[in-house]
Amino acid sequence: MAPKNGTTSLYVTSTGDDDAVLLYNATTGAFVKKFIASGDGGLNNPTAIAIGLDGNFYVTNTSSENNSVLRYDSSGDFLDTFVESGSGGLDGPTDLVFDHDEGLLCVCSARGDSVLIYDGTTGDFIESINTTGSGLDNANAMVRDGQGRLY
Repeated sequence: MAPKNGTTSLYVTSTGDDDAVLLYNATTGAFVKKFIASGDGGLNNPTAIAIGLDGNFYVTNTSSENNSVLRYDSSGDFLDTFVESGSGGLDGPTDLVFDHDEGLLCVCSARGDSVLIYDGTTGDFIESINTTGSGLDNANAMVRDGQGRLY
């Protein structure tokens, strides 16, 4: 997650041996601490992190045992599973983006070959933008431009 202007914190998801969210000083690049430890709230193979509509942290949990989006508070303490495994076809979430204007959460579902849309406040499934058979294969990343368009 890239830091906003004026912030000095950089949060990075780390898979493999760590399976954690790490905190770095964005100015110096120095490691600060393990922000969310492996296993905390079921965290296993995190691939993306975003700040939600409520100011909490949302992390994709991409392990084959627990495909979900987990929610943590600003201190890194586990709050809940915001999007359950299988919700709307969620399988292998690899990226997530909040649409603050529309109040939505968009999630790449790599093994589901889709981009899924959820209510950004409740986590309820709304729709799938792309589905299997549309040519989308192993959805991995998204970005929002200055006009709010999702790519």
